[in-house]
Amino acid sequence: MSYVVSRLQVINNVLAELGESSVAIEDASANSTFIKERINALLPYVLSKGNFRFNLVYREDSTPAAQPLSGQYQYTFTLPSDYGRMYRMLNRTQYEEIQGGLATDSQTIQYYYNTNGAPFFDGNFEGMSPPFVEALTFYVVSRVAAPLTENLELKKIALESFNAYIADAILMNEYEINKLISPPNEYDRVVYS
Repeated sequence: MSYVVSRLQVINNVLAELGESSVAIEDASANSTFIKERINALLPYVLSKGNFRFNLVYREDSTPAAQPLSGQYQYTFTLPSDYGRMYRMLNRTQYEEIQGGLATDSQTIQYYYNTNGAPFFDGNFEGMSPPFVEALTFYVVSRVAAPLTENLELKKIALESFNAYIADAILMNEYEINKLISPPNEYDRVVYS
C-alpha cells in the first residue's frame, strides 16, 4: 500500500483489503461511513502503542489553577483537551497527574505529551509514517472484517499484519528520535576520497 496522508485514503485502503471499491468521499456508502467512525474510535489505541514523533506535543505552562488539587503539591496545571498521556516532563520536575491536571511544586512546567488522537479526527493524517498508516489500516480491517464481511480469517490475518507493521512503526520512530537527538560525530561518517 502507498503512503497515505488522509483518513479518506485509509478508508480506501481498508475497503481494498475487504475487497470493495474505493470511494471519492468518506461518507459515500454505509461501509465507508462505518469505517470512518471506526478509524476515529480505534486511532487512540493504535497511537498508545508508542511515543510517535508526529503525535508528540510540547507545552509550557506558567498559569496554575487558583486552587491546587493536591495537598502534596503547591500548584496544579490544567491538562490540554487533546492530552493522552505524558511523554516527558522537562527540568526533572516531580509531578502527579490528578483529576485532569498536573500537580507539582514548580510555578512553570515544560513537558511533551502524547495526544489522545483528537488532532487527527479532522481526517488529516499528515506526518504519520508509512508503517504507522499501514498498522492503522490493518487494525481497522481486523475490527471491521467480521461485522462487514463475516470473514474471521481476514480478521486474523489483518491482526497479524497490524502487529508486524506497528513493530516497524515503533522501530522507525525510535530511529528518527535518536537521529534527531544524536550530536554530530565525525567518526560515524563514511568519507570517500
